[in-house]
Amino acid sequence: MSSGLRLGWVTAALPFLERLELHEQSTNLHASGISQVLVNKLCQQWGIEGFLSHCEKVADGYRQRRDYFMSIIERELKPLGVEYALPDAGMFLWLKLPLNDSFYAITQVAMSKKVILIPGTEFLPDNATTGYVRCSFSTATREDVNEGIKRIIEVIKEINENNTPN
Repeated sequence: MSSGLRLGWVTAALPFLERLELHEQSTNLHASGISQVLVNKLCQQWGIEGFLSHCEKVADGYRQRRDYFMSIIERELKPLGVEYALPDAGMFLWLKLPLNDSFYAITQVAMSKKVILIPGTEFLPDNATTGYVRCSFSTATREDVNEGIKRIIEVIKEINENNTPN
């Protein structure tokens, strides 16, 4: 329905559900009561058809944003050696920048250019260096995408030109 609600449902055998509930309670205590009430009321009002229609609209919106984002990446970043894979769903895209250390690139160079990406290092258990970064296209306008890609190009060029750690 909306990112940030952190709600979902599971259909499974009772022993699995009991273990899942214990895990849920021990990891985050419980989902927000307000979120649960709001989602319940909305589901009652929409019904299953309304819910499925909403999901399709959201997926279509993400698909359109993703496709535009990917077209700009293909045109502007691929020639610079940036690698990527087309995501099937969701709101994030992983880019492999032609750099050895995305953490340095993001925390030292990209931040100064007002580029917000998540270094791939943040997702590794051993804090190893990687050229991967995660970016989101879910709320970016076409203008945001164009400006963001322009700034990513500046980051790559600055690091390569200055021979700074990459």
